[in-house]
Amino acid sequence: MEKIAIKKIRNGNISEAIESAIELIGGLERFISQGDKVLIKPNLTTDKSHEFGVTTNPNVVEAIVYLARRAGAKDIVIGEGTMVGLNTADVFEALGYCDLAKRIGVSLVDLNTDEMKVVKIPNPRVIDSIHVPKTYLQSDVVVNVPLLKTHICAVATLSLKNMKGVIPQSDKRRLHALGVNDGIVDINKVLKQHLIIVDGVRGQEGLGPISGTPVDMNLIIAGTNPVSVDAVCAKIMDINPRNVLHIRGAAEAGLGTLDLRRMRICGEKIADVKRKFIKPPRQLRGVFDGIEPYVDGSACSGCVGAIGVALARMRDAGELRMIAEKFGKISLVAGHNTPTSVDRKNFCVTIGNCQAKQKGQLHIPDCPPSGFSIRDRIRNLLGLESLY
Repeated sequence: MEKIAIKKIRNGNISEAIESAIELIGGLERFISQGDKVLIKPNLTTDKSHEFGVTTNPNVVEAIVYLARRAGAKDIVIGEGTMVGLNTADVFEALGYCDLAKRIGVSLVDLNTDEMKVVKIPNPRVIDSIHVPKTYLQSDVVVNVPLLKTHICAVATLSLKNMKGVIPQSDKRRLHALGVNDGIVDINKVLKQHLIIVDGVRGQEGLGPISGTPVDMNLIIAGTNPVSVDAVCAKIMDINPRNVLHIRGAAEAGLGTLDLRRMRICGEKIADVKRKFIKPPRQLRGVFDGIEPYVDGSACSGCVGAIGVALARMRDAGELRMIAEKFGKISLVAGHNTPTSVDRKNFCVTIGNCQAKQKGQLHIPDCPPSGFSIRDRIRNLLGLESLY
């Protein structure tokens, strides 16, 4: 029976909660032995601070480093490959991980640019092979440190989804184009994790994974099986794990169980810590002033996610207000199909290679284009210089 630990952080003592959670699932010696090389994989998908519930809290990672070192780990590496359009080294610096690494004596590795080995995926749903970083392959222990977050393309991003950060940006693009939920199932067939420590200090609801609303939970969730851990986390977020396609798909593929009756929940009770997280809007209609998005149905998760990232950052910077003042509205169109309902009276922007042959005043190519390139091209319409 799979053990999952839920611990409340008391008096701000993150390290104590992590150690207690690990003890409840068998103790640190179950996972780390003398001389082991340990890879810690946080969620650092972008350069936005943990204070917004976007990225893994560095205090959680630091506590894990000290516990791993105490257990005898010889070499500890923090590894991440950030989202398409960003440089991992810049993200490490912006989030304070460079200072952290120097202070506590660990290495940082950009998993996007590491030396790679092609690994075939058995019984693939959509992707039959991926490039896997040398750092991952040479690690004795992989500690996955995701957050409690909603996700515009996947409903929730937890431990299964966080493993997408292991593969390079070229494979991330393929994953989105072929189907992100089935792709997450595929990569988790070969990307194994030995210990999962979910950073539930501050999560995010709504327009996740980057532009939602922070949610203070003050929790640590620990386990070893990503399907079971994600099922418990989804329940804590008041989300049915069967409605999260990649969690359900991973269970169907035999990667773990999402049936709580087949788990032993240790520590806090789910009922005592759960909170209803606001789910992300899938179609983006009516979310952003000045923008009429047409991403219904045929747009892949890559384009939908990139558009969401771009528009949220533009909203926060006051740029959508400028669009409304200059154009009234802009129509954004993405996907294989162009809806007949597209308002052609608006200035029309087509996004992604699927829309390359469609009529629009501005086309933003790539598969998918990054949210940063979308923002820059629309900023240019306003006479503003590119930021990225």
